[in-house]
Amino acid sequence: MNKTLPGLLMAAALLPGVASAGELIVGAKAGIHKMDISGFDPAPVLSGQISYEFLDLIAADVAIELELGKSASDGEGVVGLGKEDFSVTTIGAYISARTAGPIYAIGRIGVAKTELEFESTDSDETGLAVGAGVGFSLGVRTEVELTRYDVDDEQAFYLSLGLAF
Repeated sequence: MNKTLPGLLMAAALLPGVASAGELIVGAKAGIHKMDISGFDPAPVLSGQISYEFLDLIAADVAIELELGKSASDGEGVVGLGKEDFSVTTIGAYISARTAGPIYAIGRIGVAKTELEFESTDSDETGLAVGAGVGFSLGVRTEVELTRYDVDDEQAFYLSLGLAF
């Protein structure tokens, strides 16, 4: 009997809320893409995002997201014995959850393809991507997010500031 009430409360929290699901969201982000490798300088990246919120829970909204990012200018990284300029392109598909309220937390997990193009070689890897951030919304969402990508057994990070409509 004592376990019934907490179980019912937990189940109620997971039921869809009264807000309507099915919201399409379009956004843009700007940030820096940094490889967690010694000798790599970050590259500034611009990205576009489209999301579809398909489930509104009492405590969070759940969405599927597609995001495409491209470096605005080159970063610099070590290749062989020297340094070379590189550009980065990322494309990812995610499931995300955003807490309710005007100030919210956002988390996402998915798969991303990251391509690094150097002057002498290229690196192309598809792997796990995990992101977390905070946001503020009064009609237009403003978000600060840190996403971690696994690229060639190394980690890359994308710290971004975004707007979503």
